[in-house]
Amino acid sequence: RDATVANSDTKYDLRDVVVWIDPLDATQEYTEMLDQYVTIMMCVAVRGEPLASVIHFPFSGKTYWQWADHRASSSLDKLLGTGGRPGRAAKKGVRRVVVSRSHAGDVNRTLLSIDKDLNVIPAGGAGYKVFQLVRNEAEAYVHMTAIKKWDVCVGDAFLRHTGGEMRSLKTMKRLVYGDPDLFKVDGGFIAVGQKGAGDDLMESLRRKLDYR
Repeated sequence: RDATVANSDTKYDLRDVVVWIDPLDATQEYTEMLDQYVTIMMCVAVRGEPLASVIHFPFSGKTYWQWADHRASSSLDKLLGTGGRPGRAAKKGVRRVVVSRSHAGDVNRTLLSIDKDLNVIPAGGAGYKVFQLVRNEAEAYVHMTAIKKWDVCVGDAFLRHTGGEMRSLKTMKRLVYGDPDLFKVDGGFIAVGQKGAGDDLMESLRRKLDYR
């Protein structure tokens, strides 16, 4: 039998599909009763590209989902503004950077050595941090320690839908999610709410990390 997933819009070969699930993002923050950071996430990747994603904030009861080039939840469209895309003016450069509060590594010191005036905002949960970009509460999310793809696939998918991007600091390329055995992201990444907004910061980080 042909191994496919079908609906009224699109048909995918199951051999091309990988589903990444994080049943409890921000685990440490959950143990500390910092409930605002906690999410449940699911991402569907097809041929390595994150296409569909769902994020649920269990303590606020809010859920957002999107399916690239198809449709999105009304909650996400409302958050983004008219037309289901960011309803905010484009900003040049990065002033507010959200980073991990529990797996920070040297990110704070590195960022402030590049620009002492950056507003570095610690937060828990990869999903929460990406939604700070979607909500325009920060321009960039920088992570420099190892992280799992089930932590970032959902956010990457949302950013691609909303006009942002996530790229590897080491390779400058988009992350790929097609092989479940290759589940770790090494070398760090930068995510931005608007594509191209973090190019200067990425170049500065790559010089600091000797990736050039």
